[in-house]
Amino acid sequence: MKKAKNARTKSAPAPIEASNDLSAAILDAVCAGDGPSFEERVRSAVDDLPAHFLFHMRIDLEPALDVVAIATADSETADFLIVRQSEGGDIAIEPAADSDLPIAALIPAYAGLAATLPAELN
Repeated sequence: MKKAKNARTKSAPAPIEASNDLSAAILDAVCAGDGPSFEERVRSAVDDLPAHFLFHMRIDLEPALDVVAIATADSETADFLIVRQSEGGDIAIEPAADSDLPIAALIPAYAGLAATLPAELN
């Protein structure tokens, strides 16, 4: 997991280079964004990248957690990322396959459903 404020990383096999570059680009854009909300900063960050916004969910834990699911479009097969921020905490990005969040398992199914909907509903 890459974090915006701290350089700590999650122990996991190294992802492919293109995915790593895209994760870094998304993280940098979200941290530099000036949108009023976390969701708007993530939406804006993926606008010019080979990725698209799937959904945002606020999980009311203590502290609250904002989670955004992203599908990458830089390869033949879809890859899914999670951008997350605890209330008042660091922004982090990680592959959905490596996430400890239960919502991560739903992301591929949601992406498949969203792909079947008319564009005006997405």
